[in-house]
Amino acid sequence: MKTTQQQKALLAVSFGTSFTDARKRAIEAVEAELAAAFPDFTLRRAITSHQLSSVKSAAPRAGRFVSEAFKELRDDGFREILIQPFHIIPGFEFEKIKREAGRHAGYFERVFVGKPLLSDDADFKAVAEALRPLFLSLKKAEALLFMGHGSKHAANDAYLRIDAEFRNAGFRSVYVATVEGEPGLAPLIPALKSAGIRKLILQPFMLVAGDHAHNDMAGGDPDSWNSVLSAEGFEVEPRLIGLGEYEAIRKIYVRHALDALSAGNDG
Repeated sequence: MKTTQQQKALLAVSFGTSFTDARKRAIEAVEAELAAAFPDFTLRRAITSHQLSSVKSAAPRAGRFVSEAFKELRDDGFREILIQPFHIIPGFEFEKIKREAGRHAGYFERVFVGKPLLSDDADFKAVAEALRPLFLSLKKAEALLFMGHGSKHAANDAYLRIDAEFRNAGFRSVYVATVEGEPGLAPLIPALKSAGIRKLILQPFMLVAGDHAHNDMAGGDPDSWNSVLSAEGFEVEPRLIGLGEYEAIRKIYVRHALDALSAGNDG
């Protein structure tokens, strides 16, 4: 049981990752921003990946599964819970969070749920502006290609919208494709060649540069994006940098948590 008088907890929820260094640079960096913005809240961590939460050696580092985290918050006597997801889109993982919040809401006086990165119209402009320095650093015949995860959820449309927002913001050489769903990589290759792109910088459009970034994006297997694009004649430079490593992106998550609390967004 708790021995302090603290009654409020901030539950930071990510998908999770087994890559320790990447987690520190991205997930823990966002957590630090949240802790600074909410000094009256005790920070706790949870993940939505069943697979990561079931690995005993990784669990203490990666975080408890979200349902276990709720039980611990209840047992520790917290009365007010602010949940901030670190996911990119309001898809299946976000639905897990809302389900668990609903299941456990009766044990707390108030439960607030913030939104993922790309949720409201304003988020798309904010994310594009946050990543503007990456566009400005591109040289002639270079392009930045983000790898998103993608989903069968209707919220997958967010990847198409952010790709369009890059065009609207004037980022002519910044593209988004996904591992799953649309937009896929294959249809983009002819467009890149037509645009005269010779070098591609690959980065994950994911909070953390984890398994997908290391293997599907930058890996050496024949079906990795690195290999596929190299075979198509592009010079390829993978960069293992998650979105959570950018301060401007972290501040969007903080804003979402502040918005949830100020709006009384009970889960």
